[in-house]
Amino acid sequence: MPAFHIRASQLSDLPAILSMVEHLAADHFTYDAERFVLSSPDDLPHVYKDWLIRSQSTPDILYLIAEETTSPIPATGYLIAESFAAQAQYWSPAHVYIHDIYCAAHARHSGLGHALIAHAKHWAKSKNITQIRGLIASENKAASAFFIKKGFRIAAHEMVYDLHE
Repeated sequence: MPAFHIRASQLSDLPAILSMVEHLAADHFTYDAERFVLSSPDDLPHVYKDWLIRSQSTPDILYLIAEETTSPIPATGYLIAESFAAQAQYWSPAHVYIHDIYCAAHARHSGLGHALIAHAKHWAKSKNITQIRGLIASENKAASAFFIKKGFRIAAHEMVYDLHE
C-alpha cells in the first residue's frame, strides 16, 4: 500500500492541483453537465486558478495536497474545505464545507481519502466546529459510499430544474 505525505498546499502546487481539477471536472460533467455554470470542464481550471490564488492565505480555507512518497507522480490527491459561521437563514450551524476531495485513480482504496478527511476533521475541531458538510453528485455512487463509510449521513437532496426556452 502506498505511503502518502499530506501537507498544506502552496502556490507552487497550483499546476498539480489544476491537473487534478481537470479530472474531477470531467467526471462531474459526465454526471450532469447542465448543473454547472461553465460550458465545458476545460473552463474550470481557469476559474479555480483565480480562486486558489485569491484565497490561498485565507485562514477560513484549508488547502491540502497529498504526495505519494514512493512515486514520481508529484501529487496524487487534494482537498479544499472552507469554514463557515452559523447561517440561520440556511438552518445550518457553524460547519466546514468540503468543496473538493480528489484522489488519483491509482491511489483510490489506499487510505488516502480517509487521511484527507481526517485532516479536515482535525482542522474543524481546531476551530471548535462540530460539523462537516459537502455535496456529492447523485450519480457518484462511489463517493457516496466512501462518505457514508466515513460516518457522514445523507442530509438533503439537491433538486435542479432547468428552464429552457
